[in-house]
Amino acid sequence: MVCRVVGADEQNVDEAVVARRAPLFTVAASISAPLRPAGSRNLKGLTMARGRPRAFLFAWNPAKFKESKWKTLDQLVADGGGDDDWSTSSGQPSEGDWAFGVKLGSQGKGIFARGRITKIAEPKRGHSGTVWIHWEKFLDPRVVENLLAFPKSRRSLSQHWTPQANGTEIKNFPLAELQRLWDDHVATVRGDAKLGEPRDLLVQIRKERHEYLLKYFGVKDEPGEVLPVSKWTASNKELERLKRGGSLWIVTVRPGNRLWLVGYYPSPKLEVHKTGDRYHLKSEPNEVAMCDITDSIGDLEFENRKRIDPRPGVMAQSAQTPGVLLPESAELLRRLTSNKQDGLVDHVFSLRANLDVVLRLPSDLTLAEAQDLAGFVKTLGVTPKPQPTRPRVSRPASAPGLGPSTKPPRGKRHALPKTVSVRGALKGKPSSGTRVGSGRGYVDVGLQLDGGATSTAIFMPAGLVMISKSTSTQNGLLVQDVRIVVPAKARTQWILAMYCANHDRSPADDSDEFEFGPVTQDPAFKDLFEILAGRTIPDDMTDSVQQAVWQITDGGGLTPETRAMLTALPLAE
Repeated sequence: MVCRVVGADEQNVDEAVVARRAPLFTVAASISAPLRPAGSRNLKGLTMARGRPRAFLFAWNPAKFKESKWKTLDQLVADGGGDDDWSTSSGQPSEGDWAFGVKLGSQGKGIFARGRITKIAEPKRGHSGTVWIHWEKFLDPRVVENLLAFPKSRRSLSQHWTPQANGTEIKNFPLAELQRLWDDHVATVRGDAKLGEPRDLLVQIRKERHEYLLKYFGVKDEPGEVLPVSKWTASNKELERLKRGGSLWIVTVRPGNRLWLVGYYPSPKLEVHKTGDRYHLKSEPNEVAMCDITDSIGDLEFENRKRIDPRPGVMAQSAQTPGVLLPESAELLRRLTSNKQDGLVDHVFSLRANLDVVLRLPSDLTLAEAQDLAGFVKTLGVTPKPQPTRPRVSRPASAPGLGPSTKPPRGKRHALPKTVSVRGALKGKPSSGTRVGSGRGYVDVGLQLDGGATSTAIFMPAGLVMISKSTSTQNGLLVQDVRIVVPAKARTQWILAMYCANHDRSPADDSDEFEFGPVTQDPAFKDLFEILAGRTIPDDMTDSVQQAVWQITDGGGLTPETRAMLTALPLAE
């Protein structure tokens, strides 16, 4: 123990080591000096200070103390801390001791706050005492992810984390380690979830549900297929996080202990509503193709520092509870589902006859930058090695409704968000409106849209077909994705420019009517869409692109010359 002699200004002027079992006293150098040591208690006129503060638990159980009665709760949450008073019948806590707030009950258990005891009113006979606590960090206990899980006991010691009364001392768990766990937890949560930045949520659906959706939408159970689900309903309390922003990732465990990503719903398009204990999630239909992400499980980490257990028979259980992804893990999933891996292109150079080097460059590198790089490579004496290219054969489209076919087009169903309504008929060759998309002018379709209570983003993917109600008029085809935003409570007019999908039919005029059709899944067109993705089609090149479409719908497929022309189109800025 250490005996400290302090003056009136409470500055340390001397110290000496005394017997190990001797109590620690603070001695005043002047009788008039105030005795205000941290963590002190009055015992019959003698002020005694312990060497180091202890820690105590103060519990909140919503079932016993209603949220509505906690008048300071919302202010503590908003400020991230503050002063609050708690009743206790324990005479153990002292000023300067640590206080940890714990939540108990069926709505979640864990630690949600840390602070210091600043004042104590001793209990009187028949009444509880009161302690005043300054919470230095206070997380909203109503949000599940804000709760730090109770630490596990060490060796033969067993700490009781669910006290029946306030003021229970933390005796059987190292205080220093508890402080570290709390600091790490706060750093992970980054403040109250109500005020913090949005995070992505990973949710698993059961095998039976996944297989039902496959059957409902007529989708094959294989990577590359798109499951266009737009609504989800669940009761997991973790989904409350999505009401404040963030994106949703849907996964499922497939045979062979494989984890598949089957859906992605980005934040701007995701709406979350709660009815009773059920959460209803609405969005535009999923556009991400199913893919196997098993090999990346080791790189996925949640905010609670847990990971999915890849062991057979354990994976489904470990991914059962929705988890908040760390930003780097969410970014990894975005890269895995991107059409272009990392936006990079590999260039192979030969140093010697038996030695190659791979140089990975951004895919948006300009021609001038590439030429400068080529010149630099030449100064190193490195010569480019031609890369073997896999022959790609574009065959004529076989989908109904394209080319000479008069049958209704087939493909994946596509619908506008329910928050937007279409006013009137979809007429050809409209005279006014904001022009979006790209086309030669053969098929322009007018859209008159009424916005809902909030502004709505509409996504129309490449491959969307507008079906003419007359088989003598050309159907329209989008060759690139189109995104528009409909303002809240406003009527807007749009001209959707499309390419002709039927060479031998007549162009659309203002007497023709159209209806939304499916998104074609024909492999020949997917080839075209991949080439055009991320590129700009100048007005003077729309005729060339139209010829490319007709080569697929009514000809023998894309020619090498056409393919070279399309790949030479400028990249979008």
